[in-house]
Formats: sequence, structure tokens, C-alpha cells
Amino acid sequence: MTHREAGIRAFHACGKPAVLAITGGGTAAISRLLAVPGGSRSVLEAIVPYANASLSEWLGREPDSFCSSETALMMAAVAWQRAGRLARETANLIGIACTASLASDQPKRGAHRCWIATQTEHETRLTHLTLAKGARSRAEEETLVADIVLAALFEAAGLEHGTQHTLVADEKVHAKVVRPRALIREVWTGHRTYVWLLPHGEVLPHLAERPRGLIPGSFNPVHAGHRELRTVAAEMLGGPVAFELTIANADKPRLDFHSIEERLTQFHHELLAVTCAPLFIDKARLFPDTAFVIGFDTAVRLIDPRFYGDSEMRMQAALAELRSLGARFLVAGRLTQGGFQTANDLPGLARFGDLFTSIPESRFRADISSTALRKAAQRDAD
Repeated sequence: MTHREAGIRAFHACGKPAVLAITGGGTAAISRLLAVPGGSRSVLEAIVPYANASLSEWLGREPDSFCSSETALMMAAVAWQRAGRLARETANLIGIACTASLASDQPKRGAHRCWIATQTEHETRLTHLTLAKGARSRAEEETLVADIVLAALFEAAGLEHGTQHTLVADEKVHAKVVRPRALIREVWTGHRTYVWLLPHGEVLPHLAERPRGLIPGSFNPVHAGHRELRTVAAEMLGGPVAFELTIANADKPRLDFHSIEERLTQFHHELLAVTCAPLFIDKARLFPDTAFVIGFDTAVRLIDPRFYGDSEMRMQAALAELRSLGARFLVAGRLTQGGFQTANDLPGLARFGDLFTSIPESRFRADISSTALRKAAQRDAD
């Protein structure tokens, strides 16, 4: 029996079932797992979202880059969530993903590479290899990446795999494991609704006095506009304003531990709430009598029935509950095709105007976005 087969048999028997999502290369890992008896106990699902449209559908949005660490991490987080739905539990599950760019029938300008991520309830593991161009055929590159996928799967399951990778000069498999702080993990698993990250790095479950306002966001990355907005909002509210990082977003995959830790390290001097509250109604229930500082586009979505299942009645009910919870919204303007628009330009403002306060352009305007910064950084990396 080979080391690989022994590792697969051990995985089938370990009681930690997985969902696999593999694109661009390494799909042989799936067939190898299923070629060894016992796969029905350990493989909940395996998907190959090969086309760009398929991967975008799997993730719920189009990634900035189809072969990157960020995409692998998102894929693994979605795989873990999918495993939870299939197994109807959250303990002892693994989501594993691989996105690769390998030799093709046309020469590639970029590096041949693979990113592999695994997600469990305890840790996020990210593995990366840049392959030497021309050192292997496509089939050989596929074999190597599949070996690394299996090794990452076994490691996530806590198994000794003994897998040896045949690498050439200057090739090295890089791996990073992130295990979150206990309170952060409790928010991620849903055992706690929120925690506070203090300016000096301590994490607390509660504060003696909550801030008057919160600026929700994914902060990927945080930029000067965010900090300027916090200063202006605090002046308008007459009290402190904190940031809020949402682990579970309404229209994006749940953040993995690696990404959470990267986002948290950006906040050196600011108070930050870390929540699992994707919708504003969820945030208002957690933090009643709070002002939420948002952008114009978010305000538009808040009063658009399309985001309530095309139901005017559901929208009205949600806004009524927000009112009853003492929620209100400070709205930062945005440059659009129609010019610079503020809360005063919101459709239907006469019905909901008491919920929204415009931040005057004279006090705050920042024509910059985290998305633009992130895409620029990705172009530089590529």
C-alpha cells in the first residue's frame, strides 16, 4: 500500500467529512479519493467550477482574480458552509479549495501557480506553490498539484500523511495556518453575536458604554476615507464612532480566519465591533439606538423593494422595525453618473426621511473605494 492510499484510507475513517472545490488544476485529487473504498463516509461533495461563470456562481460574486489566495480562501469558506448544510452540523467538517493556473495549449504570461485553502471550525490553512515554468508537462503539473491538495486535506484532518512532493530547484511549498482568538471564533461559529476589538488589541465580549455610531464594512482594505468619515460622523453625532467588521455578509462568502486576522491588524488605534450580523435589521437588534454610517449606494438598497424579495410590504416592515429600534443612518454622498448624490437625492425620501441624514459634501467627500484599491494591488501583484 502506498503512502497516498494509506493516507486516503485514514481520511475516510477519521470522521471529518469534506466538501472539495477545485478549479484550474489538481482535480485528480477527487478521483484518487473516490478510487479508495470508503469515500461515501468522507466526501460530502466535490465540485469543479472550471468556467469563470461557474466559479463566480459558486462564490456568489465574481472574484477580483480567479487564481489568487483571496479566491482560494473564499472557495474554502463556501465549501465549509456547504458541508454544514449537507451534514446538518458544524463540528468536524472540512472545506477545501484549490485554484490553479497551470500549463496550457497556449503560453502563459504569468507564473504557473496554485493556491490551496482549507477551512475548519478551528483554523484556516493556506498553501501556495509557484511552479517552475517548463519543468513539467501539464499532466505532471496536475499530478503535483493533486498531491498537494491531498496533503492539505490530510493536514486539515489532523492526519500524518507522509506525502513527498517532487520539487525542482527554487520551488517550495509555502503554508500558513491561522487559528483565531477564542472570542473571535465564537462569533464565527455563531455561539456569540459580537465582540469588541479595543485600540490596543484586546478582545472583549462587552463594553461599559457603546459608541453612538458604527461604520459597517468589509475593510478590504481600510483606507484614509474610512478614517476621515469616522471623524466627521463623530462630530455630527457628538460622540464616539466605531467601525464594524461583519464576518457573515449578506451577499459575500463568510470570511475565513486568515482574512479576518488580516482585516483586524489594520485597526491599530480604532475601536472595532466584530459581528455576525449581515443585515441592518440584525445590526439594529444587536445595537439599538445606534446611528449607522453608510454610503449612498447602501442607502439606495435599504429603500429598494428588490432587496426585500420585491415586496413593498416587507420593506415597510423592516424600516418600521429599524425605526422602533432607534436606528438611523448618516449617509455619505457618492459621485455617480448623475453627479455627486447625497441622502437628499434618495428616491422616496418623503416616506423615510426621518431615518436618513445627509453628510454634507462640504464636510466629507472621498472618491475612492476599497474595491479600486484592491484591484490595483492585484494588478501590481500579477
